[in-house]
Amino acid sequence: MCGLPVVISDGVNTYRELQSEGIARVVQCSVDSVAAGIESALADAGARKRIAAAGPAFVNAHYTWDAIVPNVIASYEDVIARAGRGQTNRS
Repeated sequence: MCGLPVVISDGVNTYRELQSEGIARVVQCSVDSVAAGIESALADAGARKRIAAAGPAFVNAHYTWDAIVPNVIASYEDVIARAGRGQTNRS
C-alpha cells in the first residue's frame, strides 16, 4: 500500500465506504469532477496526509485475505446450513 491520497468516482462500488471513513475524495465520473478532486487533494496537504495515513489501515481491515476469508467462509457455511434445512434465499 502506497500511502497516497485517494480520489475515487461515485461510479466505483466501494466509494460509500471510503467516503464514510473519510479516506477518499469522492467525485462524479466526469473529467471536470475528477480534475477538481485531484486539484483539491493536491491543495490540501493536511487532508492529503490524513487520508494517505488512514487508508492502509482501512485496506488491511477490510480488503486483505485475512479480512475477507472469514466472511467468505461464513457465507458458505450459511448457504450449506440453509440447504440442509431445505431453505433458499427465496424461501
